[in-house]
Amino acid sequence: EDSGIIRFYKHSNKINFLEGTDLDLEQELIRVNKEINQDFSIANEIQNLVELPVLLVKRYSYETGTRRFFEYKIFDDFTLVKEAEGVIDGYINLVFDNIKLSELIKKSKDYPSNIFVLYKNYRQIKDELLMILKYKKLLIDHQQDINAVKLLADERQFHLQQLENLVINKLFNNNKNIWINNGKKQEILSKHNLYEWLTSICYKLYKLTPKFNNELINKQFLSGPINTARKHLIRALLSNEHNEDLDFNKDKFPPEKAIYVSLLKQSGVHQKNNKLGYYELNSPPNDSDLIQLWNESERFLKSSLSNKRNLFELYEILDSSPFKLKKGLIDFWIPIFLIAKKEDFALFHVDGGFVPFITEDTIDLIHKN
Repeated sequence: EDSGIIRFYKHSNKINFLEGTDLDLEQELIRVNKEINQDFSIANEIQNLVELPVLLVKRYSYETGTRRFFEYKIFDDFTLVKEAEGVIDGYINLVFDNIKLSELIKKSKDYPSNIFVLYKNYRQIKDELLMILKYKKLLIDHQQDINAVKLLADERQFHLQQLENLVINKLFNNNKNIWINNGKKQEILSKHNLYEWLTSICYKLYKLTPKFNNELINKQFLSGPINTARKHLIRALLSNEHNEDLDFNKDKFPPEKAIYVSLLKQSGVHQKNNKLGYYELNSPPNDSDLIQLWNESERFLKSSLSNKRNLFELYEILDSSPFKLKKGLIDFWIPIFLIAKKEDFALFHVDGGFVPFITEDTIDLIHKN
C-alpha cells in the first residue's frame, strides 16, 4: 500500500490493485458529497436500482387450481395504492419513508389486497443509496480514466449488492421490518411464514373462487389452440346440448372435450334430466365446486328483471373479489351460462337492438367486446 500498488477500501472491505490510477477515492467521495442532493426520494431510487420479484402463492394455487400472484412494489404515496387487478392478485408495498405506523395500520384497511412492509432500517438503506449516487457521479467525472472507471464500477456494484441485501434478503428480519395487512400487524420471520400468510390472505380475499384444476383454461391468457377449443365447445353446446357428452367422439380426446369433462361434466353442470330423458345445462349439485359461481351468475340475471344491465358488469363481478376468476375461465363460463339460461333473459345489442337467438356469432361478438 505504501508503494501505491494496492489500497484497502473500507467501503467495500476489500483490497484493490490501483492499476495505474492515482484516484484518491476517499477524498473524491468527500468532494462529491457536496454535489449530491441529499433530499432524494428513497422510493424512486430503489425503483430504478432493485429488481423486485413476483411471488406465486404455491399452496393456494395447488389447492384451488387458481394461480395467485403477489407483486412487490415500492410504496411512494397512498394516492398511488390500488386494489389488485388483472393477473396480479395482491401487492407487497415496501415502505421506506418515515411514515407513522398508526397511519399505515389505519389506511391499510382500505386496501385489503395490499400488504405494507414498514422498513425500520430506512436510514441505513438511504446511506447505501447515497453511496451509489456518489459513485454514479464519480463515474461521470472520471470517465476518461479507464482504470478509475473499473475501480468505481466495482465499488458501485458492491453497494448495489448491499442495497439489494437490505431491501430483499433481509426483508424477514422482524426486528427491522413491520408487516401490515387490513389493519393488523403480522410477525414474519421467514419466507415460509410469508407464504403461509399469503395463503391465508388469498383464502379470505377470494373465498368464493371455485376449486378448478384445469391449466388449459384456468389462466389469465388463453393460447391460440385453446381459444379455438372454446369456439368448438360453444358450437357443440349450441348443437348438441341435449346429447350425452355433447356427442363427442368416444375414441378421441381433443382439448374441447377435456375442457367439457372438467368444467361441465364432472361439476354436474351438464346433467341428465331424468323426467324428460335428455341432457341439459343446469344448476350443479349443492356440493359442486361451481355452485357458488352458478348462483352468483343467476343473481346477476335476476337483478336485470327490474333494470337492464350491461353484460360487462357480470365480467367485472367475476373478475373481482371474492371470486377474481382468471380471465380465461371467465371467457368460457359466461357464454356457457348464457346458453344454459337462454330462455330466461332477453339480450339487446347497444346498436342492433333485440337479439332473438344465441348463436356462434352472438357469442363471438360478446367475446370480442
